[in-house]
Amino acid sequence: MKQSPLLLMMLTPLTCWGATAEEEALQQQLDQLRQQLIQQNQALHQLQARLEAVKSSGVTATGTGTAAVTPARAQQEPDRRSPEPGRSTEDLLLEQHNVFDRALTFDLGLSYQHYNRKDLALRGFLALDAIFLGEINLDRVRSDQISADLVTRYTLNDRW
Repeated sequence: MKQSPLLLMMLTPLTCWGATAEEEALQQQLDQLRQQLIQQNQALHQLQARLEAVKSSGVTATGTGTAAVTPARAQQEPDRRSPEPGRSTEDLLLEQHNVFDRALTFDLGLSYQHYNRKDLALRGFLALDAIFLGEINLDRVRSDQISADLVTRYTLNDRW
């Protein structure tokens, strides 16, 4: 079927009209997201300004750090302390961080290795498929090794 330029020119506005509704919906959604982003940025800047004001005045913030403590509130709310860490938590922290708490550490290591090997070596030839003429060598190698290692670690700062 041959398409005439006149027919194409007549159908072009119709195709653009259908796409325009979809474009408008996408544009509205994009505008809404931009507005939300602007509002979030404004809220972020306000919170940063509050935080700087609190830091400069020396007053600590409560909970999430979004609002400063007023004297009236401080008298009404009881002191909320975090629970003390359990014994297992302390033991785990000591076990995990004992190497990095000191600047210079020495670790002594002891290792044991056992090695056992059996070899059968046949050198010669078979005569009449039943008689072996040559040398039969049966070796058994056993080895026990004990080694001691001394490792020294020096940390430059607390993070390394």
